[in-house]
Amino acid sequence: MKVCYHTCIANEVRNNMLERLAKRISLWCCKVLDEENGQKAEVLQYGLEVFLDGVIKIIIILGLGAVLGKFLEFAIYLLGLCSLRIWAGGYHFGTRLRCLLAMLGMGFASVYGAQFFAGSSFLWPGVIFIVECLVLYAGAPGQMPGKEIRDGETIRRKRLGAFVWLLLEYIAVLLLPGENLKWVLIISILFEICSIIPCMSGKKERRKCHEQRN
Repeated sequence: MKVCYHTCIANEVRNNMLERLAKRISLWCCKVLDEENGQKAEVLQYGLEVFLDGVIKIIIILGLGAVLGKFLEFAIYLLGLCSLRIWAGGYHFGTRLRCLLAMLGMGFASVYGAQFFAGSSFLWPGVIFIVECLVLYAGAPGQMPGKEIRDGETIRRKRLGAFVWLLLEYIAVLLLPGENLKWVLIISILFEICSIIPCMSGKKERRKCHEQRN
């Protein structure tokens, strides 16, 4: 209980510091731009919070990778996961700390798990690619409740972008030197695709509720 309590306090302090920093920067930007619209300042603050949170996570993960002598592997993991996520969407954790811990866990699994798959059958990447395409077709873009994209054209565009980016990432797999680096990228892509699956069940439930209301 004490560990959980201290973790919650640390997470709250970190969030408050990030919010205060983003608020100060947003207010300064509005002052420089001679903007007095409070709503614009709030939008700018939210965008800065997301940006700063992402930068902090990248610095922590790459810094840890550098300490462990696996900087390149962790960089490939981040590129594979985050770039596809822009198009494919996926599950989001409720707090920044949980998100960071999840990203660290997936990073370690991608980097060190690749060592076990290196040298395995060349057919596996093809099988994984086909399964990932099926998940994208059925569930992309993965959306959380309350943050759904309702415009059909936007959904189709993001799904097509997810397919194109997935194909480009597998071309990168073919070009990467060494089996280990190839599997780091493959596993990171697989984690991103798996994050879409919980959103798919949510879509079915929301669709049922919508049908019952009508």
